[in-house]
Amino acid sequence: MQNEVQLIVKSGGIIYQTNQYTIDGLAINGFTTFSLNSTLSFPSWSCVPSIQPKIGGTFSVPDADVNNTAIIIGYDSSTCNITLDVPIVWSGAGNPATDVFIDVTINTEVNYFLDLYPNESISLSYQFTDLNNFSQIGTFSRDFRIPATKRNVEALGPLYDYNFVDDVQSFSRKYTAELRVDTIPISRGYIRVMAAYKQQDFLSDFQIAFYSEAPNFVKEIGEKKLKDLTVLPTLAEPTAFTNVTTINSTRIWALIDRGQGAKAFSEGGELNTRQTQNEDAPLYPADLTPCLRADYLLQQIFDDAGFELDASNLMTILSDYYVPWINSEALNLNYAPSDFSFRARNNNVVSKTGAWSYQAFPFDFEVYDNISSYDPTTQVFTAQYSGFYTFQIAIEIDNIVGLSGYISWRFAYSDGTTNYSTAIGYFQPTSGTTFQFTSPPIFMRTGWYGQMEYNSNRGPGSSIDFVSDACFVEMTNVQVLSGPDITYEYNAPDVKQIDFISDIIKMHNLAVIPDIAIENKLLLEP
Repeated sequence: MQNEVQLIVKSGGIIYQTNQYTIDGLAINGFTTFSLNSTLSFPSWSCVPSIQPKIGGTFSVPDADVNNTAIIIGYDSSTCNITLDVPIVWSGAGNPATDVFIDVTINTEVNYFLDLYPNESISLSYQFTDLNNFSQIGTFSRDFRIPATKRNVEALGPLYDYNFVDDVQSFSRKYTAELRVDTIPISRGYIRVMAAYKQQDFLSDFQIAFYSEAPNFVKEIGEKKLKDLTVLPTLAEPTAFTNVTTINSTRIWALIDRGQGAKAFSEGGELNTRQTQNEDAPLYPADLTPCLRADYLLQQIFDDAGFELDASNLMTILSDYYVPWINSEALNLNYAPSDFSFRARNNNVVSKTGAWSYQAFPFDFEVYDNISSYDPTTQVFTAQYSGFYTFQIAIEIDNIVGLSGYISWRFAYSDGTTNYSTAIGYFQPTSGTTFQFTSPPIFMRTGWYGQMEYNSNRGPGSSIDFVSDACFVEMTNVQVLSGPDITYEYNAPDVKQIDFISDIIKMHNLAVIPDIAIENKLLLEP
């Protein structure tokens, strides 16, 4: 029949009850796992999905010799094997039958094709979604008056009978339903029985209302942010030259001015700027910013929500859009400053007199070194990655003779060809005082090395002791520019997934259309 309307209703439900069975001439010999179809004789156990022992229910043999009641903790429907938490023992071989009581679940759900009156028709307009808040404008609903045939009464129950009480079938229940025209699914939702009519004291009709339910995409996403995308941990990659210069189907690395170190990019050499074309101060991988393709992100959001996306035209457009994947001035890489830290101290009193030129201070005992970057024999630190390193020293002095003059500290380092140095601090000696200084971030490339040096301009006849085990050098912070993996989930922009999608919808003036045949499928079209 052309334009034939079909209304399919799922009726019934899950029923919990205790069934009585019989063991006849068999024994339950203390196993916690055994087959029901060889143990229960009347009625015989049927291995069907519709009836199963209730997990958490009880298995009881009142005449048992040991443990007459146990808890059901497992059931295998393919073998009819039941598992109990404790063994029940009944030595029943050759003995009269005894009763067994089992808590079971019974699935009575059945799909019914409801009988409708002839020439039933439907006028259905597709509902779009609101572009501003991505919420549904409206849903389709339709009232039906259907005959009280045997099939319809079985599906809906004898609701006209005031003495009828049922937890599964009732006026208050929402029955899962599907509306079809010529066998093609038009809408999914539920029905509710609104009234039952009698004629001459006989049930004649049911009044039911069908309500469509659009897939709730917003509910599935909830408050998730871009950082919650499940695919992000799989995107981790080293911040290395070979990676950042390679474009793949997911991302590119771009030169974006992030104002690192409070300096903007400029080739003019202005104050608080940084050049990008200066070979003496080159860019490093972590100076670039990873950018993920917008179509890739949109697809991942739909996948995580369990929805199918139909938007081929849109995805072609979005494949040229890239989202900067950054949420701070510097990239968050897969390391902690403590991964690179070391601490060393002097193992003996260091006594000095008069003035002396810059020389290495003997921090000759290593307290710890998390990456083997410090050699206490030579007092030399070697950079394991290119980046900015911050050092701190703490100096305790005693037995001072002569009050004039200063002691100065610097970090001297080299690339193997050129020597550099950065001033750390200076002090005028005072007995029993601990002096502490922190260096500015010092740039070092992989393999560069350096050491903490000190000098004095104190006069002849002066002397000073650096207290044993009380002078320390340590690395307190590092900003790595290449080497460790980038962790995409920690660099994700602080944006909700639903806001990301809403912005795309507004930008391209899209309509969001639920698919009429496939549940959880959305079409995005201009």
